[in-house]
Amino acid sequence: MIPLIKPFIGEEELMKVKEVLESGYLTEGSFTQEFEKKFAKYVGSKYAIAICNATVGLEMVLKCIGVTSKDEIIVPDFTHPATADAAYLAGGECVLVDVDLESRNTTFDLVKNAINKNTKATIPVSEFGNPLDESFYDLKDEVFILEDAAPSIGAEINGKKVGSFADATVFSFHPRKILTTGEGGMITTDDDELYEKLVSFKKFGEKHSELGRFSFESIGTNYKLSNILSALGLVQLDKLETILKDRIKKAEYYNKLFSETEKVAIPNKKNGTRHTYQSYTLYVKESNKRDFLIQKLKGRGIQTQIGTYALHRENAFSKAKKIGELANSLKLFNNLLTLPLY
Repeated sequence: MIPLIKPFIGEEELMKVKEVLESGYLTEGSFTQEFEKKFAKYVGSKYAIAICNATVGLEMVLKCIGVTSKDEIIVPDFTHPATADAAYLAGGECVLVDVDLESRNTTFDLVKNAINKNTKATIPVSEFGNPLDESFYDLKDEVFILEDAAPSIGAEINGKKVGSFADATVFSFHPRKILTTGEGGMITTDDDELYEKLVSFKKFGEKHSELGRFSFESIGTNYKLSNILSALGLVQLDKLETILKDRIKKAEYYNKLFSETEKVAIPNKKNGTRHTYQSYTLYVKESNKRDFLIQKLKGRGIQTQIGTYALHRENAFSKAKKIGELANSLKLFNNLLTLPLY
């Protein structure tokens, strides 16, 4: 079976992990700190905080900005459940909004129309490696923007990388992502106060004193990223631009082939942006054909799958507040086809 994606893991990663094992220091330490510094430099943010996965990263940020049970978090309906899960796990209420049919991302207008006195934050998703419209970040004057960029490492808007625009941004290093550490993630931000809260929260709420002792002034937990996984991340980060360029080249070849048929719509890419194609998705224009194609391709040994979920159709989110009909989200849920790309 030809899989959707496979990690680019080689001898360099093995040697870096061996270095960690031989050091005898396996938990979070110098390798993680180096990974954080290099990641922040790569995306152009002031800070980067390594965490054990992206879902807890979203939850952490929401908790650290003080989300309560009275607060609403605006989330695109077309996304992986993890995005909305974080809103609930942080103690807030989820509000589902629609997305744009072409970009597959939510928009400035869709989120602005959902903002009210109870809105604490919004979690837009730069879906499949396609960056948000730059104008979306104008909403920072009205609401805290926590970008779920789980699939979008290396994506750019006018030469600036995703991870440097929002109030805080979260990336994933799951094996289906372009940079992988097996499990893991990274939060980026320029906010000094938020950075201090996040670092403390992921280490049980500890605060380091000038005397070298720890004190615990707030509640926290253990969301650290080990030196072993960070070693993988360091090597992967060095390879990232090579991986991305190769991936984009293959996606552009797909685009050329599929632009010759009117039966599907290729991924949308706006001028001045870099789409990294974490998932290569085709919109199948004829209803009830996408699942037929999945089965046909499976019969030929080719793994494909849906794009992602329309959350309002899932029982877990049946009580979430919904804005509008969420029609585009439903169309994408029913008609988007993800093809192999590596």
